[in-house]
Amino acid sequence: MMAVSGRRAWPAWANALTVAGLLVGGVVLPLFGWIISAVALWLAPTWKPVEKVLGTLILPGGLLGAVYLIAAPSHVGPCNGAAQALPGGGQVITQAQCTGGGSHLLALIVLTLLLVAPLASASYLAWACRRRVAPGASTREQPQPA
Repeated sequence: MMAVSGRRAWPAWANALTVAGLLVGGVVLPLFGWIISAVALWLAPTWKPVEKVLGTLILPGGLLGAVYLIAAPSHVGPCNGAAQALPGGGQVITQAQCTGGGSHLLALIVLTLLLVAPLASASYLAWACRRRVAPGASTREQPQPA
């Protein structure tokens, strides 16, 4: 099996591990997991240069941004309220007004992009890899031996 660059293709498990690492490497081993996978992407003869750029630049870190956005507590600003005294010395807040927190719609849009972009990029890389190294793949995708 020949790869795009004319060098011998990597084993299928190495290509799969590279794509998986680009997707979840930043979550499993923050920063380093994704960097190791990006280096493997560039060293692998499986993908064309334009695919390597795509895999590197479409949301570096993979799903790390989405996981952070889901896991991070949302910010709520200070609350001001009116309290009513109860017999026995306690108080009950009868009215509260809180500020901050931002737009939930904006957070949903950002979260969607942080999920869809890495998934689409990884899916495309997996599809391109499979198309190139699958038995009976188109010969126009594989370079002719010199």
